[in-house]
Amino acid sequence: AQIERALGKSVVELFASIEETPLASASMAQVHAARLFDGNDVVIKVQRPGIEEQIRKDAEIRVVLAQLLERVVEAARRYRTADFVREFQEALKVELDFTVEARNLRAFAAFNEKRAGIHVPKLYPELSARTVLAMERIHGRRITDLKGAPEAAPIIERLVGVAFDHVFVDGMFHGDPHPGNLMV
Repeated sequence: AQIERALGKSVVELFASIEETPLASASMAQVHAARLFDGNDVVIKVQRPGIEEQIRKDAEIRVVLAQLLERVVEAARRYRTADFVREFQEALKVELDFTVEARNLRAFAAFNEKRAGIHVPKLYPELSARTVLAMERIHGRRITDLKGAPEAAPIIERLVGVAFDHVFVDGMFHGDPHPGNLMV
């Protein structure tokens, strides 16, 4: 229902197949495997229904608590805890807008286009919206599966080198490098 609401079409019009059971699940979204009519495998990141409202309510509570804390704890006043909480709140709003993630994915792909051994999943903008993000499904092993493997050292060395390039050459970095996002 969330996909249909975001994209304005039924899932049977959009995908040849889609897995109802998510591949992965987190606090703000879950990821489903799907297949396009052309046979390409994709993953669909779908924002949880009602999460934006829940985050807004939680944030309001955090601000009030931070303001109370500032009234009774000198360090909280000195470090302007309520301002920090408000800034965190703004960052969460950006996280909830998958069009920002799509824009970052495009930029990340462009930066990595000519880097040997690095593949950034293709974005499917026609299947993406503010609360839904579709990208190429990458099949492989999680980076953590390399532990103790003979090929681990050169792969990790390459990963660290590319991470430095991202920061010091491109001025951007992968903000969510967990094992589900780094495949070998």
